[in-house]
Amino acid sequence: MKKNKQQILMENSSQHRLLWAALALMFIHGALAVPPMLSQENKPGMTHIFITYRCKPADRPAMITGMEQEGVKKFEEYKKSGIIADYLLVYNSICDENTWDMSAVVQFDTYEQTDRWRQLERTNPGGLMPELLKTITPATTYFSDRKWFQGKRGDQKNAIYVMIPYQWVDRASYTTYIAAYGIPQFDGWLKEGVLNSYGIFLNHHATGAPWDAYLLFEYKDAAAMGNREIIKQKVRAVLKNDVAWKLIQETKQTYRTEHEVVMAKSFTSAK
Repeated sequence: MKKNKQQILMENSSQHRLLWAALALMFIHGALAVPPMLSQENKPGMTHIFITYRCKPADRPAMITGMEQEGVKKFEEYKKSGIIADYLLVYNSICDENTWDMSAVVQFDTYEQTDRWRQLERTNPGGLMPELLKTITPATTYFSDRKWFQGKRGDQKNAIYVMIPYQWVDRASYTTYIAAYGIPQFDGWLKEGVLNSYGIFLNHHATGAPWDAYLLFEYKDAAAMGNREIIKQKVRAVLKNDVAWKLIQETKQTYRTEHEVVMAKSFTSAK
């Protein structure tokens, strides 16, 4: 039966009360330490853009070779010249028409710095040279703010990147939920040694479809990725001893909707 607007509003209100009740319990019992919104690698005003690219399946070898031989060098030039602060270039481990073939996560120290990128886009769409644009097509660009980051980059040659976009019911509930429920888990994965780092990004635009939040995990290597589920359950088994955390877990689907997950590898050979 289709729910009317009044029913949806009532359900959302109940979910919010449940979340805040769980948080109150966690504070009372000292189980919730609010994580810093800005880590040492995340400064006020820092902006990121997520760019996705597509190519034909027959062009994937040329895309990978071209990026490893020339594309990475070009982004290194952007970094050294101060156009960007940092970058991550990855390609989808598999062909998948529902996601993307390649992605760039580009970091700027300030939002004003993005003006230089906009100028660059006039001659190098997506940051790519004309030769690469023959086989690689920039598809989407989204501005975002990195609100949480822990860890540090590891050996990019062996790392596997898990990238997950989400849509939320509302921003306030989601950020409270991720701080209370998600981050205790992610910190546990770091402690167990399967992750090098994790970052949580929020879409810069309040109505910025198709995603509101983006989670980026850097797993150390294939072995760590293979232990992902074991470590996840190990960490959750400890967290489930807290009644409030468990209460949030049981209602987590009400705060966000998960979209297609991508497992990616970094272009590294030219660096």
